[in-house]
Amino acid sequence: MQYHRKIYAPYSNKPFYWCLSEVLHPKGAGYVTLRSSNPHDPPIIDPLYFSHFDDLDTIVEGLKKCKEIGESEPLKRIGSKLFSTIYPGCEKFFGDDDKYFRCMAQSILVTCSHPVGTVKMGDRRDSSTVLDPQLR
Repeated sequence: MQYHRKIYAPYSNKPFYWCLSEVLHPKGAGYVTLRSSNPHDPPIIDPLYFSHFDDLDTIVEGLKKCKEIGESEPLKRIGSKLFSTIYPGCEKFFGDDDKYFRCMAQSILVTCSHPVGTVKMGDRRDSSTVLDPQLR
């Protein structure tokens, strides 16, 4: 929580531009495994984010696009300013967008999806799916 406060507190109660970079089709894959034979124990989920180098490159390119949009004339005209907090641990890379965004992405990674299962779901005509759209 202290990390969150340090980074975001300066922007509290102020208008700001927010842009996220997300990998919609990751090349890396993690795993889900049972913790024990007890059905009440939560599973072990390791998404192995950035286990494929292309996924981190995708995030970096997205962050560079966010910066480009944030520096655009239309946003400047309405008073938009880039996020100026330097992420802890990434200070030595500040000024080199590729290295800085790579460090930042690895420092603050969050998921926008919800791990829900390990079987393919989809169209009943697709023979590679295990469950149809009605989860049968």
